[in-house]
Amino acid sequence: MELMVDNLMRPFALPFAGGLLSALVIFSVLVPSLSFHHNFGDEAFFTSPDGEVVLVDSRGGYVQAGYLDPRILPLNIAIPDNSNAVTLTVDENGKVCDWYVSRGQLTPELLNVVMFSQFKPATNFGLPTAAKVNAVQQVLPGRMRS
Repeated sequence: MELMVDNLMRPFALPFAGGLLSALVIFSVLVPSLSFHHNFGDEAFFTSPDGEVVLVDSRGGYVQAGYLDPRILPLNIAIPDNSNAVTLTVDENGKVCDWYVSRGQLTPELLNVVMFSQFKPATNFGLPTAAKVNAVQQVLPGRMRS
């Protein structure tokens, strides 16, 4: 019986081992090329709150803020010396939940930004999260009070 099994298995053993070995080698060579590139576009893992100051003109329409009107800057951009600045904490819904004057004085324009602003909230791995941003208003020379 042992001789019969040996004679039956010997012709299949070498081709079976060779086929198994070559399949493993080919598979291990092809596996890296089977993955695909994940395209996240311009989305980063963490984004800052995003917003723009929009004002109401005399006819009731919305206009973009001018040079001396408040503007929104991320925290990593330095605040100019001749400016008033308020640091805002924007919650995950895009509303200001906390603020403090970080430079200069609180003007009515900056107070309007604090009270009425709606931001696109910051994200962390795609989920909305709270973050800080600066509202900065340039001041003409000789008009800034500290």
